[in-house]
Amino acid sequence: MPLFQPAWQGKDVVRAVRSVEQLHDQKLLTDIAAGKGLSTALTYQNKERVARAAVGRLTDPALLEVVARHGFSQLTRSDAQRRLEGLGDGDPLTVVKESQFPVKRSQALQAITSQEDLLDVARHAQDWGIRLAAARRVQDQDLAQALFMEIARCPDYEVALQAVDRISDHAQAELAYVDLVKWASTKWTSRSATWLDQTLERVTSQSALAEIASSAELPMLRIRAAMRLSDKDAALQALGEGKPVYFFDRSGSTHMWNKDLRSLLETLKKDPLLEPKLDAF
Repeated sequence: MPLFQPAWQGKDVVRAVRSVEQLHDQKLLTDIAAGKGLSTALTYQNKERVARAAVGRLTDPALLEVVARHGFSQLTRSDAQRRLEGLGDGDPLTVVKESQFPVKRSQALQAITSQEDLLDVARHAQDWGIRLAAARRVQDQDLAQALFMEIARCPDYEVALQAVDRISDHAQAELAYVDLVKWASTKWTSRSATWLDQTLERVTSQSALAEIASSAELPMLRIRAAMRLSDKDAALQALGEGKPVYFFDRSGSTHMWNKDLRSLLETLKKDPLLEPKLDAF
């Protein structure tokens, strides 16, 4: 145990709160607001009191934004958001397009009612999520659909998927889903696995699925697209025309691609006429 321990780290909640109220270090206050370094002897409620005292000392908007998302408790996060809101806004349109803080951009957008301003935001805001939110409030449906088509090509996959979901023309939406799948499969991350699955589920065209099965970068994605083809002969042909499918085990456990491939092969082997073509794998 250290010879000197700051009072805010002690088990006396009153002294801890008073100690926090004397602090100026914004980074330290951010850590305290997240519950870091507080005494394990304090109850949850008392830790929350100390964390909320730290929020009251924060003045840096960027750090308040962090606490608003990752604070110790819901009350701590709410305190941070209220302080962030109270730092001054200005013209809502300017805040939406220029503020570096997502919370302030979202709040400012809610204050915009003019259709002209909403169109301006939907076309020019740097935050793609804000552009989509503005487009959803555009009353002219032709303009709104054009905006959704544009946002569907944005580099934020999650926002792009939500935009495609709002395209009313089925054929255009189908093409957009296929483009999304192909694009996302070249920028693979662990998080995009869920998005890819969700997008692939929206593709219903057999020709589109065959195209994905033969040309997508990810073997796993090609296999899953092939498994959704009703014509298993076409599934084998699509996989055979594309790049070779590789699968492997990591640390002794079966990799997900391996499971998908085995499932496909078991399905196809039920028809003995297709068995000779399995050499393609």
